[in-house]
Amino acid sequence: AICGLKPSRLLPFSFRRARISPPYAAAMADTLIFLDIDGVLNVGVRDASGGPLLLSEGNLALARRDHSPEFLGAHGDAVAKIKQVDARFGDLACPGCDHFSPVLVRRFVDILRAAGPRSTVVLSSCWRRRMRGWRVKRLEREISEQLGTHFEFHEATESAEEKEPGDRLFCIGNYVAQRCASGNAHDLRIVILEDFFIAPVDGWRCRGRRIHDVSSAEAYVRRRARRAAEVKLVHCYEEWAMDSGVRVQVGAGLSEADVGATLQFLAAPPAAEKPRLGLRAALRSWFGGGCDAGARTGVREAQAMAEAAMCFSGVAGVAPVLCIQM
Repeated sequence: AICGLKPSRLLPFSFRRARISPPYAAAMADTLIFLDIDGVLNVGVRDASGGPLLLSEGNLALARRDHSPEFLGAHGDAVAKIKQVDARFGDLACPGCDHFSPVLVRRFVDILRAAGPRSTVVLSSCWRRRMRGWRVKRLEREISEQLGTHFEFHEATESAEEKEPGDRLFCIGNYVAQRCASGNAHDLRIVILEDFFIAPVDGWRCRGRRIHDVSSAEAYVRRRARRAAEVKLVHCYEEWAMDSGVRVQVGAGLSEADVGATLQFLAAPPAAEKPRLGLRAALRSWFGGGCDAGARTGVREAQAMAEAAMCFSGVAGVAPVLCIQM
């Protein structure tokens, strides 16, 4: 057994057996849930000296110790950041050798229940790599226990090199485009749970397209769908400055407010039941208010107008300090 993993008998994944009653709207629509894990089901802190630091019970215990001046000279900022994050998110620390927070898993399970039986969870995290296999299995077991029935990740985005936030969004867009091209999507809802490598959404590029904010990221995914789709991006990210002026950037995990907003999104009527938008409103939804000027002209704009007129980070040990996310 890994990390105290206890075998248990679990029923096959069945909303009827689990007595889950999703909202009517969720039951009538296909839902894709793209799940990042680092920064969503755990809390990570960006550290300039290496990979992001994991908020774990072990790291908290280490940060609370008395350290020598030499140690603090080399790792003082990292220790200070962990202490600051402890004050805000200490109850979300990962226990033992697990790399997920049971509290955050429970919040994810609330979203999964609300998504209904026609939902597909797509692993978009770097945990989808083969070397993360045992961690994925351990997480699946935790989700199953909290859900009350057997759970496995259905699918994953392509195994591609991801160095920037735009790379992750591009992989998600590729999956959506392929899913829609197959003809297996209608009344599609898309929920994206991401921290984008502990980065703000502040104008980075996704294959040449400028992503200014959450709404423009959502608009990008809608464009990749090439059909009516509702998109909700939950960006699990916070930042602030310490008294020393050091910037603290945090993959803050799913907050209760994030869960509430997502449940409201899933309970809304499917796109097919909503009133059709006027042309101006449809174009605003299509472009998301954050595209480069060049993307608003020419063939792409003509195509958008035509369509609008018709309808509307795994974890590694770093000696001698803190556990990091990669």
